Amino acid sequence: MKLLRLFLAQLLTAAMVLAGLLITFHYDWPDYVHTDYGVPLVWAIHTESAITGPVDIWSVNPTNLVANIAIWTILSLVLVTLICILIRKRT
Repeated sequence: MKLLRLFLAQLLTAAMVLAGLLITFHYDWPDYVHTDYGVPLVWAIHTESAITGPVDIWSVNPTNLVANIAIWTILSLVLVTLICILIRKRT
């Protein structure tokens, strides 16, 4: 039973980190079309079009990437801890 809980905690952590990293926001402005990756910090920007015409530029910020992973890992571990506390109080 403990092994199953540990597996579910790891699965929840991985799912939350991946969701936080892969959420995108697409902006289709007339002179600047780009996609931002990451929540709460934007760690990558893919620029598709600028005022000069079509472009294909990736801008990656590794510091924000590491910070996003840390934030989502901490949040998921807090969530798993709260779930475990609530389960123990019920039984």
